[in-house]
Amino acid sequence: MDLKKKLEYYRKTTAGNFSRQEQKSAPRVPASVKAIAEHFKAKILPYPVPVLEISMTEDKEFEGESVKLNRLSKNQFTEPILLEDCLFFDLETTGLSGGAGTYPFLLGFGYFEGEQFKVVQYFLPDFGRDYYAFKEIQPLLEKKKILVSFNGKSYDFPLLKTRAILNRFVVDLDRFEHLDLL
Repeated sequence: MDLKKKLEYYRKTTAGNFSRQEQKSAPRVPASVKAIAEHFKAKILPYPVPVLEISMTEDKEFEGESVKLNRLSKNQFTEPILLEDCLFFDLETTGLSGGAGTYPFLLGFGYFEGEQFKVVQYFLPDFGRDYYAFKEIQPLLEKKKILVSFNGKSYDFPLLKTRAILNRFVVDLDRFEHLDLL
């Protein structure tokens, strides 16, 4: 049996498994996540993955505001970009070497929405929970146009793409313009 046939077989035999997993009760939230939520006055959202949502109100209206980045982006962005089009992200992983054993245990995303800069962090307490995180971030990824990271272009972004593929998410991550601040 070639690889294509094996993959098709696995798709057919595991097609209903995710819906059964989603019906399980939400996992116990670790005390460390509760402590972080309390410290930052964050909400713990009741998903299968513990999610912290931290919102910080700023004094200024960000909607429609643009920034010039041609010097910082080495002329990748010659025109000003809208802050509301940007999705800031960072991953914390189990290792730096890459490979099969490396997976993210914390996915952090920040974005401007009206007068707020929102930070959402997806904490994955054990292996195999990234499916739920991708299910939650997919709508956010579909709304934004530009990814902003620090050293994310060479490490975080490829890992994010790999984990999305492994979890069968069809999000065109290559459509994003990517500003790496490193």
